[in-house]
Amino acid sequence: MSLQPITLANARACLALSVAPHQQQFVASTAASLVQAHFEPHWETQGIYADTTLVGFMMYGNDPDYGWGLLRLLVDAIFQGRGYGRMAIQLMLATIRAAGGRSVAVSYEDANHVARRLYQSLGFVETDEQPFGEPFAVLQLDQ
Repeated sequence: MSLQPITLANARACLALSVAPHQQQFVASTAASLVQAHFEPHWETQGIYADTTLVGFMMYGNDPDYGWGLLRLLVDAIFQGRGYGRMAIQLMLATIRAAGGRSVAVSYEDANHVARRLYQSLGFVETDEQPFGEPFAVLQLDQ
């Protein structure tokens, strides 16, 4: 399992990633994410790889307003249920710790119960704040 930057070499494969139809309301497309990262360069775009197979996508970074955050996590529909999302988050957290990050935030749609359970199981705690109109959870890395 590894995270690898999205480059010209893997961009087409990244663009082909998609979630199940019932999940599309919960996550922006990889195309929209890559465009956003182009204009907001503090976001890192990473492919989630199982050996040499691209199985997903994540976008995280050090947002100037909110600090470290996970903005997007997408595991392709055919690879879901294998723990790739959890492992990708753990790799991201190790990277953020190594960069001196002390906390990481994530937001998700209120109806996305799978995401809520995943983040809670990793130690993220929901706050009363909802800066994007949806639940906002923070993981303290320095504890």
